[in-house]
Amino acid sequence: MRADRMRLHLLLISFLAMLASCSHQTQKTEDGEDPPAEPVITYIVRAGNFAAGYDGFFVELSAVEDGDMATRTPVLDAEITVNGGGHVSLPEGGTIFQGELAGPLSAGEHVELEIRIEDAVITGTTTVPQRAELTSPFPGQHSLPMNR
Repeated sequence: MRADRMRLHLLLISFLAMLASCSHQTQKTEDGEDPPAEPVITYIVRAGNFAAGYDGFFVELSAVEDGDMATRTPVLDAEITVNGGGHVSLPEGGTIFQGELAGPLSAGEHVELEIRIEDAVITGTTTVPQRAELTSPFPGQHSLPMNR
């Protein structure tokens, strides 16, 4: 009786081990290799001229694969809105979007930037300062060098 229980336990353990190994298998390519992992795309946004008295702005977009700046490429097929509207265009042959608001911005005015690239949505908000100022990244953010 005890030997029967042992066989049953061993059979059950073998079955569970087989299930666990099957559940973690990945599809292999035709030559038996693991398929390549999908790259992680990071979008870099550089925008400016959101200052009191200005009604024009620019937005430069680029994409980087897996954090490798050598793969940085311009993004030219984005939909960009500022405060729900704004006229935004990409000059022929250009890589920097240019936009125009309905009128100049005022100090203290809230600005909402929305960028849509395929399924990705990038949003940013700011308040127009009294005068133009240069700021550093917020804590926890990083500034990447512009490789030109």
